[in-house]
Amino acid sequence: MADHPFIELGNLIPGTLTVDASNADYKVREIRSKLYKQYPNEEMLRYPLTKIVLSGKGRPIDRTKVEWGMEGYYAHYTRVFAVYRDPNANNTVNLPQIKGSIVYVAVPENDGKSFIPMEDVEIRAVHKTTGMAHSIIGDVEAILNLSSSNFKLLQVKLSENETANTNMPCVHCNHGADYDCYVSMLSYAAPENSTIPPGRFREPTVVYNYSQIIMAGLSITGSELADRSLFDEETYARYMRQTMDRFHEQFERMIKFGVRDEFTTTVNYFGQTENVKRWRCGGLTWAHKTLGGNYIRIPEVRVFEGYDFTGKKWETHGELFMQLLMNRLSKKSGSAKKVFVSSTGRLIFNELFKAATNVTVGTYTKDKWGFDVEEIRGMNCRLELQQDAGLSMNPAWERLMFIVEPDKIEFRPRRGRDLTVIRSKKDAQAAVENGWTWRDGIREGVFIDGSITFDDLDGMAVVDGIGHDFATA
Repeated sequence: MADHPFIELGNLIPGTLTVDASNADYKVREIRSKLYKQYPNEEMLRYPLTKIVLSGKGRPIDRTKVEWGMEGYYAHYTRVFAVYRDPNANNTVNLPQIKGSIVYVAVPENDGKSFIPMEDVEIRAVHKTTGMAHSIIGDVEAILNLSSSNFKLLQVKLSENETANTNMPCVHCNHGADYDCYVSMLSYAAPENSTIPPGRFREPTVVYNYSQIIMAGLSITGSELADRSLFDEETYARYMRQTMDRFHEQFERMIKFGVRDEFTTTVNYFGQTENVKRWRCGGLTWAHKTLGGNYIRIPEVRVFEGYDFTGKKWETHGELFMQLLMNRLSKKSGSAKKVFVSSTGRLIFNELFKAATNVTVGTYTKDKWGFDVEEIRGMNCRLELQQDAGLSMNPAWERLMFIVEPDKIEFRPRRGRDLTVIRSKKDAQAAVENGWTWRDGIREGVFIDGSITFDDLDGMAVVDGIGHDFATA
Protein backbone atom coordinates (compact mmCIF):
# COMPACT_ATOMS: atom_id res chain seq x y z
CA MET A 1 0.00 0.00 0.00
CA ALA A 2 1.31 3.45 -0.91
CA ASP A 3 2.59 5.68 1.84
CA HIS A 4 0.27 8.43 0.63
CA PRO A 5 -2.95 6.93 -0.72
CA PHE A 6 -5.23 9.10 -2.80
CA ILE A 7 -7.96 8.75 -0.22
CA GLU A 8 -6.68 8.99 3.33
CA LEU A 9 -8.50 8.15 6.51
CA GLY A 10 -9.96 11.05 8.42
CA ASN A 11 -9.38 11.77 12.09
CA LEU A 12 -10.16 8.93 14.46
CA ILE A 13 -12.71 9.90 17.10
CA PRO A 14 -12.95 7.18 19.79
CA GLY A 15 -16.07 7.01 21.90
CA THR A 16 -19.10 9.22 21.43
CA LEU A 17 -19.05 11.63 18.49
CA THR A 18 -19.68 15.13 19.81
CA VAL A 19 -20.04 18.56 18.27
CA ASP A 20 -16.71 19.59 19.69
CA ALA A 21 -14.94 16.52 18.30
CA SER A 22 -16.29 16.70 14.74
CA ASN A 23 -14.92 18.89 11.94
CA ALA A 24 -16.93 22.11 11.72
CA ASP A 25 -16.02 22.53 8.05
CA TYR A 26 -18.29 19.61 7.21
CA LYS A 27 -21.38 21.35 8.58
CA VAL A 28 -23.79 23.43 6.51
CA ARG A 29 -23.38 27.11 7.42
CA GLU A 30 -26.43 28.77 8.89
CA ILE A 31 -25.90 32.39 7.78
CA ARG A 32 -28.47 35.04 7.04
CA SER A 33 -28.26 36.39 3.51
CA LYS A 34 -29.59 39.81 4.39
CA LEU A 35 -26.64 42.14 5.02
CA TYR A 36 -27.05 44.58 7.88
CA LYS A 37 -25.68 48.01 6.98
CA GLN A 38 -25.06 50.31 9.94
CA TYR A 39 -26.09 53.93 9.39
CA PRO A 40 -26.53 56.90 11.71
CA ASN A 41 -30.13 57.46 12.76
CA GLU A 42 -32.40 59.22 10.31
CA GLU A 43 -32.16 62.56 12.15
CA MET A 44 -28.42 62.73 11.47
CA LEU A 45 -27.75 63.98 7.97
CA ARG A 46 -24.81 62.23 6.34
CA TYR A 47 -23.73 64.74 3.69
CA PRO A 48 -25.96 67.83 4.12
CA LEU A 49 -23.67 70.50 2.68
CA THR A 50 -22.80 68.27 -0.28
CA LYS A 51 -26.47 67.96 -1.21
CA ILE A 52 -27.11 71.67 -0.72
CA VAL A 53 -24.06 72.88 -2.62
CA LEU A 54 -24.32 70.44 -5.53
CA SER A 55 -28.03 71.20 -5.96
CA GLY A 56 -27.27 74.82 -6.87
CA LYS A 57 -24.21 74.89 -9.10
CA GLY A 58 -22.82 78.08 -10.53
CA ARG A 59 -21.40 78.84 -13.95
CA PRO A 60 -18.60 76.46 -15.02
CA ILE A 61 -15.07 77.82 -14.67
CA ASP A 62 -12.37 77.67 -17.33
CA ARG A 63 -9.26 77.51 -15.16
CA THR A 64 -8.14 76.17 -11.82
CA LYS A 65 -8.08 79.54 -10.05
CA VAL A 66 -11.50 81.11 -9.52
CA GLU A 67 -11.78 84.72 -8.35
CA TRP A 68 -14.75 86.72 -7.19
CA GLY A 69 -15.38 90.20 -5.86
CA MET A 70 -17.16 91.24 -2.68
CA GLU A 71 -18.39 94.73 -1.95
CA GLY A 72 -18.75 95.34 1.76
CA TYR A 73 -21.39 97.51 3.37
CA TYR A 74 -19.80 100.67 4.71
CA ALA A 75 -21.75 102.24 7.57
CA HIS A 76 -19.99 105.64 7.18
CA TYR A 77 -18.46 105.83 10.61
CA THR A 78 -14.97 105.45 12.00
CA ARG A 79 -13.22 105.24 15.32
CA VAL A 80 -11.66 108.34 16.79
CA PHE A 81 -8.10 108.29 18.11
CA ALA A 82 -8.31 111.63 19.89
CA VAL A 83 -9.74 115.16 19.58
CA TYR A 84 -7.24 118.06 19.44
CA ARG A 85 -7.41 121.82 19.88
CA ASP A 86 -4.79 122.58 17.22
CA PRO A 87 -4.16 121.37 13.63
CA ASN A 88 -0.72 120.04 14.59
CA ALA A 89 -2.25 117.52 16.98
CA ASN A 90 -0.21 118.71 19.92
CA ASN A 91 -2.92 119.50 22.50
CA THR A 92 -6.03 117.43 23.17
CA VAL A 93 -9.34 119.01 24.15
CA ASN A 94 -9.63 118.94 27.94
CA LEU A 95 -12.40 121.50 28.58
CA PRO A 96 -15.96 121.83 27.19
CA GLN A 97 -16.14 123.81 23.94
CA ILE A 98 -18.83 126.27 22.85
CA LYS A 99 -20.83 126.34 19.62
CA GLY A 100 -18.62 127.55 16.76
CA SER A 101 -15.40 126.20 18.28
CA ILE A 102 -13.02 124.33 15.99
CA VAL A 103 -11.79 120.87 17.01
CA TYR A 104 -9.56 118.44 15.11
CA VAL A 105 -10.73 114.85 15.13
CA ALA A 106 -8.03 112.22 14.49
CA VAL A 107 -9.28 109.23 12.49
CA PRO A 108 -7.55 106.38 10.57
CA GLU A 109 -6.01 107.65 7.34
CA ASN A 110 -8.03 105.45 4.98
CA ASP A 111 -11.35 106.19 6.71
CA GLY A 112 -10.56 109.89 6.75
CA LYS A 113 -10.71 109.90 2.95
CA SER A 114 -14.43 109.09 3.06
CA PHE A 115 -15.35 112.44 4.63
CA ILE A 116 -15.63 115.71 2.65
CA PRO A 117 -16.12 119.33 3.71
CA MET A 118 -19.67 120.54 4.44
CA GLU A 119 -20.79 117.19 5.83
CA ASP A 120 -22.53 117.15 9.18
CA VAL A 121 -21.01 114.60 11.56
CA GLU A 122 -21.80 113.29 15.01
CA ILE A 123 -18.99 112.79 17.53
CA ARG A 124 -20.02 110.22 20.15
CA ALA A 125 -18.21 108.86 23.21
CA VAL A 126 -19.59 105.67 24.82
CA HIS A 127 -18.44 104.59 28.27
CA LYS A 128 -17.02 101.05 28.09
CA THR A 129 -18.57 99.93 31.38
CA THR A 130 -21.79 101.87 31.92
CA GLY A 131 -22.70 102.39 28.26
CA MET A 132 -23.44 106.06 28.94
CA ALA A 133 -23.18 107.95 25.64
CA HIS A 134 -22.23 111.60 25.08
CA SER A 135 -22.62 113.15 21.63
CA ILE A 136 -22.37 116.42 19.77
CA ILE A 137 -22.96 117.53 16.17
CA GLY A 138 -20.44 119.42 14.06
CA ASP A 139 -19.66 120.46 10.51
CA VAL A 140 -16.59 119.24 8.60
CA GLU A 141 -14.65 122.21 7.27
CA ALA A 142 -11.50 120.48 6.01
CA ILE A 143 -9.55 117.25 6.02
CA LEU A 144 -5.93 117.73 7.05
CA ASN A 145 -2.92 115.48 6.51
CA LEU A 146 -0.17 114.97 9.06
CA SER A 147 2.96 113.77 7.28
CA SER A 148 4.40 112.16 10.39
CA SER A 149 1.26 110.18 11.32
CA ASN A 150 -0.92 107.39 9.97
CA PHE A 151 -4.15 109.30 10.57
CA LYS A 152 -6.03 112.27 9.19
CA LEU A 153 -7.55 115.21 11.04
CA LEU A 154 -11.14 116.23 10.42
CA GLN A 155 -11.42 119.96 11.07
CA VAL A 156 -14.87 120.16 12.67
CA LYS A 157 -16.82 123.27 13.63
CA LEU A 158 -19.13 122.45 16.54
CA SER A 159 -22.84 123.12 15.99
CA GLU A 160 -23.72 122.84 19.70
CA ASN A 161 -22.32 123.80 23.05
CA GLU A 162 -20.52 121.11 24.99
CA THR A 163 -22.20 121.11 28.39
CA ALA A 164 -20.89 119.45 31.49
CA ASN A 165 -22.45 116.08 32.43
CA THR A 166 -24.63 115.96 29.29
CA ASN A 167 -22.68 116.13 26.04
CA MET A 168 -18.93 116.42 26.40
CA PRO A 169 -17.77 113.95 23.74
CA CYS A 170 -14.63 115.84 22.71
CA VAL A 171 -13.35 115.75 26.27
CA HIS A 172 -14.52 112.16 26.81
CA CYS A 173 -12.91 110.97 23.57
CA ASN A 174 -9.53 111.70 25.12
CA HIS A 175 -10.24 109.38 28.05
CA GLY A 176 -9.29 106.40 25.89
CA ALA A 177 -9.13 103.91 28.73
CA ASP A 178 -12.77 104.55 29.64
CA TYR A 179 -14.53 105.42 26.38
CA ASP A 180 -15.01 104.22 22.84
CA CYS A 181 -15.32 107.20 20.54
CA TYR A 182 -16.78 107.36 17.02
CA VAL A 183 -17.45 109.99 14.37
CA SER A 184 -20.36 109.27 12.01
CA MET A 185 -21.41 111.01 8.80
CA LEU A 186 -24.94 112.48 8.95
CA SER A 187 -25.66 114.42 5.76
CA TYR A 188 -24.19 116.87 3.27
CA ALA A 189 -25.42 120.44 3.74
CA ALA A 190 -24.76 122.25 0.45
CA PRO A 191 -24.73 126.05 0.34
CA GLU A 192 -26.70 128.05 -2.19
CA ASN A 193 -25.45 127.98 -5.80
CA SER A 194 -23.19 125.01 -5.11
CA THR A 195 -21.61 122.60 -7.53
CA ILE A 196 -21.89 118.85 -7.12
CA PRO A 197 -19.39 117.61 -4.48
CA PRO A 198 -16.60 115.19 -5.44
CA GLY A 199 -17.45 111.50 -5.59
CA ARG A 200 -16.13 108.81 -3.27
CA PHE A 201 -16.05 105.18 -4.29
CA ARG A 202 -14.91 102.01 -2.58
CA GLU A 203 -13.71 99.31 -4.91
CA PRO A 204 -14.68 95.69 -4.26
CA THR A 205 -12.20 93.32 -2.70
CA VAL A 206 -11.20 90.35 -4.83
CA VAL A 207 -10.56 86.93 -3.29
CA TYR A 208 -9.86 83.58 -4.87
CA ASN A 209 -10.02 79.85 -4.40
CA TYR A 210 -8.71 76.81 -6.27
CA SER A 211 -10.57 73.95 -7.84
CA GLN A 212 -9.87 70.55 -6.38
CA ILE A 213 -10.05 67.16 -8.03
CA ILE A 214 -11.80 64.66 -5.77
CA MET A 215 -11.73 60.99 -6.73
CA ALA A 216 -12.88 57.72 -5.24
CA GLY A 217 -11.98 54.42 -6.89
CA LEU A 218 -13.33 50.90 -7.13
CA SER A 219 -11.05 47.96 -8.09
CA ILE A 220 -12.20 44.32 -8.29
CA THR A 221 -10.57 41.33 -9.97
CA GLY A 222 -12.58 39.23 -12.36
CA SER A 223 -12.38 36.27 -10.02
CA GLU A 224 -13.71 38.18 -7.04
CA LEU A 225 -16.49 39.61 -9.17
CA ALA A 226 -17.42 36.11 -10.40
CA ASP A 227 -17.51 34.55 -6.95
CA ARG A 228 -21.00 34.19 -5.58
CA SER A 229 -21.46 35.94 -2.27
CA LEU A 230 -23.45 34.66 0.67
CA PHE A 231 -25.16 38.01 1.01
CA ASP A 232 -28.24 39.30 -0.74
CA GLU A 233 -26.46 42.42 -1.99
CA GLU A 234 -24.40 41.83 -5.12
CA THR A 235 -20.64 42.15 -4.61
CA TYR A 236 -20.29 44.89 -7.23
CA ALA A 237 -23.26 46.84 -5.86
CA ARG A 238 -21.81 46.70 -2.35
CA TYR A 239 -18.41 48.00 -3.43
CA MET A 240 -19.91 50.75 -5.61
CA ARG A 241 -22.14 51.91 -2.75
CA GLN A 242 -19.12 52.17 -0.47
CA THR A 243 -17.20 54.06 -3.18
CA MET A 244 -19.96 56.65 -3.59
CA ASP A 245 -20.21 57.05 0.18
CA ARG A 246 -16.48 57.67 0.35
CA PHE A 247 -16.69 60.24 -2.46
CA HIS A 248 -19.55 62.16 -0.82
CA GLU A 249 -17.74 62.11 2.51
CA GLN A 250 -14.63 63.60 0.90
CA PHE A 251 -16.66 66.37 -0.75
CA GLU A 252 -18.51 67.16 2.48
CA ARG A 253 -15.28 67.43 4.44
CA MET A 254 -13.67 69.59 1.77
CA ILE A 255 -16.51 72.11 2.11
CA LYS A 256 -16.04 72.21 5.89
CA PHE A 257 -12.30 71.80 6.42
CA GLY A 258 -10.44 72.24 3.11
CA VAL A 259 -7.42 74.60 3.05
CA ARG A 260 -6.65 76.52 -0.14
CA ASP A 261 -3.23 75.51 -1.42
CA GLU A 262 -1.23 74.79 -4.55
CA PHE A 263 1.99 72.85 -4.86
CA THR A 264 3.86 70.38 -7.04
CA THR A 265 4.25 66.66 -6.51
CA THR A 266 5.63 63.68 -8.39
CA VAL A 267 3.72 60.76 -9.87
CA ASN A 268 5.03 57.57 -11.41
CA TYR A 269 3.64 56.39 -14.76
CA PHE A 270 4.98 52.99 -15.79
CA GLY A 271 8.34 53.66 -14.15
CA GLN A 272 8.67 57.25 -15.38
CA THR A 273 8.52 60.05 -12.80
CA GLU A 274 6.80 63.33 -13.71
CA ASN A 275 6.27 66.59 -11.83
CA VAL A 276 2.64 67.70 -11.72
CA LYS A 277 0.55 70.35 -9.96
CA ARG A 278 -1.95 69.75 -7.18
CA TRP A 279 -4.56 72.16 -5.91
CA ARG A 280 -6.70 72.18 -2.79
CA CYS A 281 -9.97 74.02 -2.42
CA GLY A 282 -10.47 76.11 0.69
CA GLY A 283 -13.57 75.35 2.77
CA LEU A 284 -15.62 77.14 5.41
CA THR A 285 -13.13 76.90 8.28
CA TRP A 286 -10.28 78.18 6.12
CA ALA A 287 -12.46 80.96 4.68
CA HIS A 288 -13.47 82.26 8.11
CA LYS A 289 -9.85 82.21 9.26
CA THR A 290 -8.29 83.91 6.21
CA LEU A 291 -10.89 85.75 4.12
CA GLY A 292 -12.44 87.54 7.05
CA GLY A 293 -15.37 85.98 8.81
CA ASN A 294 -16.22 84.54 12.18
CA TYR A 295 -14.00 81.73 13.42
CA ILE A 296 -14.57 81.49 17.17
CA ARG A 297 -13.18 79.10 19.78
CA ILE A 298 -15.25 79.27 22.95
CA PRO A 299 -12.42 78.43 25.43
CA GLU A 300 -10.46 81.43 24.05
CA VAL A 301 -13.32 83.96 24.13
CA ARG A 302 -12.71 86.84 26.48
CA VAL A 303 -14.42 90.01 25.25
CA PHE A 304 -17.05 89.38 22.58
CA GLU A 305 -19.26 92.13 21.17
CA GLY A 306 -18.31 94.36 24.06
CA TYR A 307 -19.16 91.86 26.81
CA ASP A 308 -16.46 90.35 29.00
CA PHE A 309 -16.91 86.57 29.13
CA THR A 310 -13.63 85.96 30.96
CA GLY A 311 -14.11 83.32 33.65
CA LYS A 312 -17.78 82.75 32.76
CA LYS A 313 -19.47 79.35 32.55
CA TRP A 314 -21.24 78.11 29.44
CA GLU A 315 -24.27 77.05 31.51
CA THR A 316 -24.84 80.60 32.77
CA HIS A 317 -23.57 82.68 29.83
CA GLY A 318 -23.91 80.46 26.77
CA GLU A 319 -27.32 81.88 25.90
CA LEU A 320 -25.98 85.45 26.10
CA PHE A 321 -23.08 84.50 23.84
CA MET A 322 -25.48 83.01 21.28
CA GLN A 323 -27.68 86.10 21.42
CA LEU A 324 -24.67 88.36 20.78
CA LEU A 325 -23.37 86.09 18.03
CA MET A 326 -26.73 86.03 16.24
CA ASN A 327 -26.99 89.79 16.59
CA ARG A 328 -23.59 90.10 14.91
CA LEU A 329 -24.43 87.67 12.12
CA SER A 330 -27.80 89.27 11.39
CA LYS A 331 -26.45 92.77 10.79
CA LYS A 332 -25.06 92.20 7.31
CA SER A 333 -26.98 89.18 6.07
CA GLY A 334 -30.31 87.40 5.92
CA SER A 335 -32.32 86.37 8.94
CA ALA A 336 -32.58 82.62 8.18
CA LYS A 337 -29.55 80.41 8.75
CA LYS A 338 -28.73 76.72 8.95
CA VAL A 339 -26.83 75.37 11.94
CA PHE A 340 -25.01 72.05 11.58
CA VAL A 341 -24.08 70.44 14.90
CA SER A 342 -23.42 66.97 16.26
CA SER A 343 -25.92 65.04 18.32
CA THR A 344 -23.95 66.23 21.36
CA GLY A 345 -24.28 69.80 20.12
CA ARG A 346 -28.03 69.44 19.78
CA LEU A 347 -28.29 68.24 23.37
CA ILE A 348 -26.15 71.20 24.48
CA PHE A 349 -28.48 73.69 22.78
CA ASN A 350 -31.66 72.03 23.97
CA GLU A 351 -30.31 72.17 27.53
CA LEU A 352 -29.19 75.77 27.08
CA PHE A 353 -32.52 77.07 25.78
CA LYS A 354 -35.02 74.95 27.69
CA ALA A 355 -35.25 77.54 30.48
CA ALA A 356 -35.14 80.58 28.19
CA THR A 357 -38.50 82.33 27.92
CA ASN A 358 -37.54 84.39 24.85
CA VAL A 359 -36.10 81.51 22.80
CA THR A 360 -38.42 78.95 21.23
CA VAL A 361 -37.17 75.53 20.11
CA GLY A 362 -39.80 74.35 17.67
CA THR A 363 -40.80 71.06 16.17
CA TYR A 364 -39.27 69.42 13.14
CA THR A 365 -40.23 70.75 9.71
CA LYS A 366 -38.87 70.07 6.23
CA ASP A 367 -36.67 72.60 4.45
CA LYS A 368 -36.53 73.08 0.68
CA TRP A 369 -33.82 70.41 0.35
CA GLY A 370 -36.03 67.80 2.02
CA PHE A 371 -34.14 67.79 5.34
CA ASP A 372 -35.88 67.60 8.69
CA VAL A 373 -34.87 70.70 10.65
CA GLU A 374 -35.58 71.93 14.16
CA GLU A 375 -36.37 75.64 14.23
CA ILE A 376 -34.99 77.95 16.89
CA ARG A 377 -36.54 81.43 17.09
CA GLY A 378 -35.97 84.40 19.35
CA MET A 379 -32.32 85.32 18.72
CA ASN A 380 -32.66 87.92 15.94
CA CYS A 381 -32.38 85.08 13.41
CA ARG A 382 -34.43 82.05 12.50
CA LEU A 383 -32.12 79.09 12.91
CA GLU A 384 -32.69 75.69 11.34
CA LEU A 385 -30.83 73.23 13.55
CA GLN A 386 -29.68 70.04 11.85
CA GLN A 387 -27.76 67.09 13.26
CA ASP A 388 -24.73 66.26 11.16
CA ALA A 389 -23.61 62.62 11.06
CA GLY A 390 -20.00 63.49 10.21
CA LEU A 391 -19.75 65.74 13.27
CA SER A 392 -21.68 63.29 15.46
CA MET A 393 -19.68 60.16 14.68
CA ASN A 394 -16.24 61.73 15.10
CA PRO A 395 -15.39 62.70 18.71
CA ALA A 396 -12.85 65.23 17.42
CA TRP A 397 -15.67 67.30 15.86
CA GLU A 398 -18.61 66.88 18.23
CA ARG A 399 -18.11 70.37 19.71
CA LEU A 400 -18.05 72.11 16.32
CA MET A 401 -20.87 74.25 14.95
CA PHE A 402 -21.23 75.50 11.37
CA ILE A 403 -23.66 78.38 10.85
CA VAL A 404 -24.26 78.90 7.14
CA GLU A 405 -26.51 80.61 4.63
CA PRO A 406 -26.66 77.98 1.88
CA ASP A 407 -27.57 80.48 -0.83
CA LYS A 408 -24.27 82.26 -0.22
CA ILE A 409 -22.16 79.14 -0.96
CA GLU A 410 -21.73 78.15 -4.58
CA PHE A 411 -20.02 75.23 -6.29
CA ARG A 412 -18.30 76.13 -9.55
CA PRO A 413 -17.41 73.04 -11.61
CA ARG A 414 -14.60 73.05 -14.13
CA ARG A 415 -16.00 73.08 -17.63
CA GLY A 416 -16.51 69.50 -18.79
CA ARG A 417 -15.28 68.11 -15.46
CA ASP A 418 -18.42 68.10 -13.34
CA LEU A 419 -19.47 65.01 -11.38
CA THR A 420 -18.48 62.05 -13.57
CA VAL A 421 -18.75 58.30 -12.99
CA ILE A 422 -16.06 56.23 -14.74
CA ARG A 423 -17.50 52.85 -15.75
CA SER A 424 -15.97 49.72 -17.26
CA LYS A 425 -17.36 47.36 -19.92
CA LYS A 426 -18.12 44.62 -17.43
CA ASP A 427 -21.79 44.59 -18.38
CA ALA A 428 -21.18 44.47 -22.13
CA GLN A 429 -20.75 40.74 -22.62
CA ALA A 430 -20.17 41.00 -26.37
CA ALA A 431 -17.63 43.82 -26.15
CA VAL A 432 -14.28 43.14 -27.78
CA GLU A 433 -11.42 44.79 -25.94
CA ASN A 434 -7.85 45.27 -27.00
CA GLY A 435 -5.98 42.20 -25.82
CA TRP A 436 -2.85 44.24 -25.11
CA THR A 437 -4.65 46.45 -22.63
CA TRP A 438 -7.34 44.07 -21.38
CA ARG A 439 -7.14 43.11 -17.73
CA ASP A 440 -8.95 40.43 -15.77
CA GLY A 441 -10.60 42.88 -13.45
CA ILE A 442 -12.26 46.29 -13.40
CA ARG A 443 -11.35 49.70 -12.09
CA GLU A 444 -14.13 52.24 -11.86
CA GLY A 445 -14.70 55.34 -9.88
CA VAL A 446 -16.14 58.81 -9.60
CA PHE A 447 -14.48 62.20 -9.80
CA ILE A 448 -15.33 65.88 -9.76
CA ASP A 449 -13.23 68.98 -10.43
CA GLY A 450 -14.48 72.30 -9.10
CA SER A 451 -14.22 75.08 -6.56
CA ILE A 452 -16.32 76.69 -3.84
CA THR A 453 -17.04 80.41 -3.58
CA PHE A 454 -18.39 82.17 -0.51
CA ASP A 455 -20.30 85.43 -0.24
CA ASP A 456 -21.12 87.30 2.95
CA LEU A 457 -18.96 85.40 5.41
CA ASP A 458 -19.88 88.10 7.94
CA GLY A 459 -23.28 86.45 8.17
CA MET A 460 -21.92 82.95 8.84
CA ALA A 461 -19.64 81.42 11.45
CA VAL A 462 -17.63 78.41 12.53
CA VAL A 463 -17.69 77.96 16.30
CA ASP A 464 -15.50 75.41 18.06
CA GLY A 465 -15.82 74.24 21.65
CA ILE A 466 -19.57 74.73 22.15
CA GLY A 467 -20.57 73.72 25.65
CA HIS A 468 -17.14 74.46 27.11
CA ASP A 469 -16.52 77.35 29.49
CA PHE A 470 -15.11 80.63 28.28
CA ALA A 471 -11.48 81.76 28.72
CA THR A 472 -10.16 81.65 32.25
CA ALA A 473 -9.15 84.83 33.99
